[in-house]
Amino acid sequence: MTSYFDILNVEVRATDQEISRAYRMMAKKLHPDLFPRERRMAELRFRLVTEAYNALKTADRRQAYIALLRKKRIPLKKQRIHLPAGNDNTNIFTKMSGIFRLKTVSNSQR
Repeated sequence: MTSYFDILNVEVRATDQEISRAYRMMAKKLHPDLFPRERRMAELRFRLVTEAYNALKTADRRQAYIALLRKKRIPLKKQRIHLPAGNDNTNIFTKMSGIFRLKTVSNSQR
């Protein structure tokens, strides 16, 4: 499972300022207005980054999230993931351990 730390590409021990900086950078890079042709996918990516930020933006919220991960026995290892910006939209969702179920449509079904 990919954690919110991985989504924002920050360490578990990151400060409030580091998390805020990472969020702003990701928000600028993945904002849906930058991808009008892929609006729905861009909105999903942006929501995921925003959700991660909301869970980690204060020390209290981070500690609660870490406690939840430990309770579920999810390791806090650092995994590098790439949030694609452009044509490779399915990549992030396949790395998210099945959170998103994408249905592939063959050319004959279109």
